[in-house]
Amino acid sequence: MGYYGINSFSYSLILPYKKRVRNQLILFKRGAEAGEKINVDSDALAQLFLIDADNIDGEFYTEEDLLIVNPILDAYYSGENMYIELSADDAEVFIDLAMKRRLTLEQNEKLAVKLAEHYNKTTNNELLLIRIDHFREVCRSIDTPAQ
Repeated sequence: MGYYGINSFSYSLILPYKKRVRNQLILFKRGAEAGEKINVDSDALAQLFLIDADNIDGEFYTEEDLLIVNPILDAYYSGENMYIELSADDAEVFIDLAMKRRLTLEQNEKLAVKLAEHYNKTTNNELLLIRIDHFREVCRSIDTPAQ
């Protein structure tokens, strides 16, 4: 069973942001030597929390998860780009947050809209711009099974 929101064209335009960061962390985790660290900024980490096919059926973030997630999202929304040094074990925590748990629809909409706005600023094709008013409706429909 599919979900309209994450399978919609406009939403699919922002999904590569999450996948790129997730895949970089997975590659780091797989190849990291003992004690090796990677520097990641809050803008990249925030993208990991977007709802997609990986985590759509996951449980909502717990209070403990939100202690990690909220400061990163807050930094992302406010434009305060902070840098975080991650070990392989730390990377695994973020990979799990990206793939096994998820934001609420309201939290996801705020993140998705910010990513869509970024996408619109960086795309060169006017025909591929995301209509934000329509996009908000798409975000609200994520938990609705496709008909």
